[in-house]
Amino acid sequence: MRIAVLGLGNVGLAFVKALAEDSINLEFVRFCDASCERLEMARGILGFGEAIQSDLSSVDGIAKCVEGVDVVIDALPSRLSPSVFRVCGSRCVDVLSVSFVAEDPFRYHELFERCGRRLVVDAGIAPGLSNIIAANIVSQLDVVDELGIYVGGLPSEPVGVLNYVVTWSAEDLIEEYVRKARILRNGSVTEVDPLEDVEIIEIPGMGRFEAFYSDGLRTMLKTLTGKVRNMYEKTIRWPGHLEKIKLLRDLGFFDSEPIEVGGVKVVPKIFTARILEKRLKGFARDFVLMYIVGQGVRSGVAKTIRYLVKVGFDEERGLSAMSKATGFTAYAVFREVFIKGRVGAYGVVPPEVLGFDENTFSDVISYLRSKGVEVREFVE
Repeated sequence: MRIAVLGLGNVGLAFVKALAEDSINLEFVRFCDASCERLEMARGILGFGEAIQSDLSSVDGIAKCVEGVDVVIDALPSRLSPSVFRVCGSRCVDVLSVSFVAEDPFRYHELFERCGRRLVVDAGIAPGLSNIIAANIVSQLDVVDELGIYVGGLPSEPVGVLNYVVTWSAEDLIEEYVRKARILRNGSVTEVDPLEDVEIIEIPGMGRFEAFYSDGLRTMLKTLTGKVRNMYEKTIRWPGHLEKIKLLRDLGFFDSEPIEVGGVKVVPKIFTARILEKRLKGFARDFVLMYIVGQGVRSGVAKTIRYLVKVGFDEERGLSAMSKATGFTAYAVFREVFIKGRVGAYGVVPPEVLGFDENTFSDVISYLRSKGVEVREFVE
């Protein structure tokens, strides 16, 4: 198998570390990024591989990187991923993506299906592992009345002016606060303002957090509609964070429409992302917390199934919790789909497909546990 890893930010490098720790034999590995330093880091981690410095915001740059490979790992910011999908689909190259794209990924289904290739979307922590666990919960219940997903990457304690540190794409972080969140309410898809209804939640053994609606259900709105009555995802933060975020949003700092500053066109959201990366990327041990609750009926008896997932800062590997959670989950999905061949269908492959099959689900969870990811299940 010949693969290319596009984007060597924190998540891309975490994927490379997961690849380096496995014993599979790959015929060829290519690394693509704009940074020579990042390219050398990736080669140093794996010990081999072709490095191409490329502008991945251009179609030509993407095309150069995917030429002659079988599978592309897309670890780029979400705004660049649609171009990756189009280029790879037109060249009949498989893709596994961790990006948080705004558009409906199923629009690419026919493009990949007709040439017998797969586009595995949302293969990160949330969406991604959250979908896999949610599907497993649904498979255990005859009727699902409510399915709630609470997830977030947080500093180990509140730090800085926003009680937060940036450990992933700041642009994708801002998207969580501005993009309308789609939830399932009484069986129908409903759009809500992410910050309109902030909830205070107590997660057993972990403490109190703020939670706001986020658009993380994505493919599940299609695959689980008709199986679940009410379903939502909420992102968690330390208390006090969301009041300040709402102020920034309301003042226009997250706007996408360019404004002129000193004769130069500036996109407020991009400018703010760069500021957040500069001001909020100081070192802080982070952790990722995911709490999923499914309530329904099994064999005529009311059941509640809960999953608690916790990922801590990985000092040995030098990985933030968010990088590890996302990169290693992406690698777990890569193993199941492309190494073991667990998914036979072509076209768009949503991650929840892996949760419906008990053996595949068990292998994903076992792999993550072996890498220090805490996953606990409670059935009441």
